[in-house]
Amino acid sequence: MPLRWLLDRPDLGLVPHHLPDQAVGLAWAHAIELDDPVPWLPDPAGTGPGLLLTTGLRLPRTQQGQEAYVARLADAGVGALGVGTGLRLPAVPLAVVAACRAHGLPLLEVPLATPFLAVVRALSDRLAELRRQRLHESVTAQGRITRAALRRGVRGAAQELARALGASALVVTPEGVALARAGSPPGSPPVSPPGSPPLSVAEVLDAVGRHESPGSLSLADAGRVLEIQPLGAGPGQVAGWLAVARRHPLDPTDRLVLSHAVGVLTLERTRPATPRDSGLAAATLHHLVRGSGATPADLLTGAGLTPPLALVGVRGDEPSAVRRFVDELHRHDPVLAAPGTDDGRCWLLLTSVAAGRPLAAPPAGVAAVVAAPLAATQLPTTLPWLLDRLAATALGAAVSLTDDPAARVATDPSLLVAVGPWRAALEEYDAVHDAPLLPCVSAYLRHHGTWDPAAQELGLHRHTLRQRVRRASQVAGFDLDDPRHRALLTLALT
Repeated sequence: MPLRWLLDRPDLGLVPHHLPDQAVGLAWAHAIELDDPVPWLPDPAGTGPGLLLTTGLRLPRTQQGQEAYVARLADAGVGALGVGTGLRLPAVPLAVVAACRAHGLPLLEVPLATPFLAVVRALSDRLAELRRQRLHESVTAQGRITRAALRRGVRGAAQELARALGASALVVTPEGVALARAGSPPGSPPVSPPGSPPLSVAEVLDAVGRHESPGSLSLADAGRVLEIQPLGAGPGQVAGWLAVARRHPLDPTDRLVLSHAVGVLTLERTRPATPRDSGLAAATLHHLVRGSGATPADLLTGAGLTPPLALVGVRGDEPSAVRRFVDELHRHDPVLAAPGTDDGRCWLLLTSVAAGRPLAAPPAGVAAVVAAPLAATQLPTTLPWLLDRLAATALGAAVSLTDDPAARVATDPSLLVAVGPWRAALEEYDAVHDAPLLPCVSAYLRHHGTWDPAAQELGLHRHTLRQRVRRASQVAGFDLDDPRHRALLTLALT
């Protein structure tokens, strides 16, 4: 309890003599009448600072002795000193006041009318009440974590845990896939709750790798405490890691909440994946991305999905690694999955926007492409674009497709077919005559048909650029004065 709380109790009548920090927390109050009470004091590292009460019965009579008495208390981590007056001491000795000021030790006077027992009971009763409140909050938080896990899986449980502890929380698989990150807006860099530093996957895996035992870890550095707990049925069966970071250490009640979260997340991580990549799921996804069969709304309802949706492509050289990555989604969210190739190296998934977020950090050897949030009717036109980007994405990387309409139209297959003959004619001419007509047309369109800035970009005279653009229209057969031709070329070439 803050020392200020005791001072504000009118029934105690405590008189402050020196208060360098009124917010100093007290974990106990005890009367000790010894000239050296330090050996009988509780360890401040384990219990916290407290209030030592004395009537001065064994207080040294000399100034040097009183100064040494206060110094011993300050060095032992005592939170405050209370001196009772009216029995042995008519007032608080001046040497004690000066020594408390010198050592920054709060000093109170306890009047004769106030028994030490009243001070001790007031503090102990209030601490007991706070412990009951904390225990009730712990039980409530455990219930919220369980309900969140049932409704929102790993992400929901991590969010409730971070809220309960006022900390950053991260759930990561042994392969380095971030399944949940609490304290960060979706799709943005980690931003922790007030008072809690950010966490990274690399930091957690590095800390685990430095310790041979897969058990729990507690690490402290400048201004931060990091707790890492394994998720799994037992030693050697680690299915992931839960990391929690905040400014101050966890107390026993906090650890109850953390232990409960570990149990809930372990169940989530170790329960079998729902086999939604069955033939029915694959057929449903096939109909949705091709716009055939039943109405999209009926198909989505049957699959347990609601728009907006995330269409995801996953590719890798090792089919087993791709399959493990795909199975991570099956544990927590409704997912429609189907192999995109017979060898199992490419998969298509349809899931909720939130469920697609862990794919933003694929493990080594796996590439992922996530389309922008879309409706079911947009799936047929998005699929070719997604597959093209997936083929060009490096393994270990993730790409989020833009929701810019112009960018989507620019890679639409129908546009590529329409502009294909023009582009092929220019590319063939450029290859044979070593005359870069295609770059000239692209620069001209990129600068909105303005000759001087386009020529400056290419390092040409504007008359030379005019001649090449005119020659390009003759070779390919398009008409830049036709707004339809101009629009198609602008989308396809810029």
